[in-house]
Amino acid sequence: MMFSHPAIRSRLEKLMGSNLVSLTDRVYMQRLQERILEDYAEAMDKRIKVREVSTYYLF
Repeated sequence: MMFSHPAIRSRLEKLMGSNLVSLTDRVYMQRLQERILEDYAEAMDKRIKVREVSTYYLF
């Protein structure tokens, strides 16, 4: 099963605090979706800041 893949298991533990997945629990899946989106937005903000800094030093 794909949830046993180390990268997926690690990300689930980071986002949800556990690598156990409750596919049929609507609230759990909504919370997981929210946390995935939050994690993506944080990563995007970090990439933007890195680009801003590197662009700043080019000019």
